[in-house]
Amino acid sequence: MIKKINSDYYLDTYKRADKEALIKWLQERAIFETTLRIPFPYEPEHADEWIDFCLNDSDMSRLPVFAAIRDKDGLLIGSIGLEKAQASSTKIAEIGYWLAKPYWGRSIITQAIKSMCDFGFDQLYLERIYATVFTYNPASKRALEKCGFKYEGLLRKHKDKNGILLDSYVFGLLRSEFQAAMKTNIHIREFNEKDIDIIVDCFAKHRWQKPRSTFENYLKEQQAGTRQIWVAWQKDQLAGFVTLNWSSNYEPFRTKNVPEIMDLNVLPPYRQLGIGSRLIEIAENHAAKRVLIIGIGVGLYDGYGDAQRLYVRRGYVPDGRGPTYRYKQLHYGQSVIVDDDLVMWFTKPL
Repeated sequence: MIKKINSDYYLDTYKRADKEALIKWLQERAIFETTLRIPFPYEPEHADEWIDFCLNDSDMSRLPVFAAIRDKDGLLIGSIGLEKAQASSTKIAEIGYWLAKPYWGRSIITQAIKSMCDFGFDQLYLERIYATVFTYNPASKRALEKCGFKYEGLLRKHKDKNGILLDSYVFGLLRSEFQAAMKTNIHIREFNEKDIDIIVDCFAKHRWQKPRSTFENYLKEQQAGTRQIWVAWQKDQLAGFVTLNWSSNYEPFRTKNVPEIMDLNVLPPYRQLGIGSRLIEIAENHAAKRVLIIGIGVGLYDGYGDAQRLYVRRGYVPDGRGPTYRYKQLHYGQSVIVDDDLVMWFTKPL
């Protein structure tokens, strides 16, 4: 797993080479005192055992999930993870974390918590993530609250540390609460040249190949006034994009001057947040300044199911001409390959 926290830090899988950094950072007694299971003093064999554990259980599709927090040079500076909370449920997990002391006070752990929660809710389909914090650790309490966690109560004599039973606060975050918070941090702006490499790289990390040449052509068309492109961001993370083509390749649209919403893409971690709908709305509002009708095409296999439902909810109706393959009308008895080029066309009055 590689997940960006911000421009300087990211989450990554553990490596053998992390041993030296683990030993160095975990000699700090303050980390021992605010965590439950990290031993002190931290010896080389402890690092070997932890790395072995993480490498032997590296399946990121199920709990537990542990990630190294790294700086832009790849140095391990902390750790964060999700563990199964109940033997009977895979929908609830406990989050735990630590950060090397020289990096405290930079909001790194706050952003790491958000990134791991995003992974847990989106990739592991969790419904609740919670954390327990020793009552004498206000910094951890503040970090959780900044991420939307809610105080749920005091657990008296809850954790046994070195033979002493300590009180803990418990904080919880629900999937619905996290998604609602994510929506408030979304902004959309016009596409520019600097976005090209970001889009290509971000989609490639999700095994979604987007040729650089596509966006270079889009930029030229935008500069020529034949296409408009918008990009959506969740804080400083790319979430998706959409284009509005003023001269559609679909002849019935082109001959009637119906612009086409094209290439609507939302990255997997940012779906179900209303981003696709907001991108469409911006394109519609822009088109409404010049035309009375807008069009859109959608693939017909199940991978386009969410898009099909979205377009219908937004008031799009089939144009009545049936499906096309590579922009050519299909007729009764024809056989074609079911792929991205098999499209049904919809229109909507503005």
